[in-house]
Amino acid sequence: MLLDFTGLSASFAPNRAPGMQAAGAPSHSFIQLARAACGVRTSLGFVMAKAVTIKVKLVSSADTGFYYVAKKNSRTMTDKLVKKKYDPVAKKHVEFREAKIK
Repeated sequence: MLLDFTGLSASFAPNRAPGMQAAGAPSHSFIQLARAACGVRTSLGFVMAKAVTIKVKLVSSADTGFYYVAKKNSRTMTDKLVKKKYDPVAKKHVEFREAKIK
């Protein structure tokens, strides 16, 4: 069986993916559609994705003022982060609770 693709446009040709130009580079409209979900616009008008990981401060519950800085995935971990880590000021393991970095 022989297929005839002469009447179709270039974006539906069998040897090219949709949105690809003849040289193999994606067209700008295809990239804009792919990035248009949500995000920040750049100077070129493209939309960039928002960062998923955020930095949080883990403050010692022993009230020594000591803290760690950790990364947290804000989409999967929606509750406050609590870890048991070593506090060198108190010289023992205590709970560290999440606080915002100022």
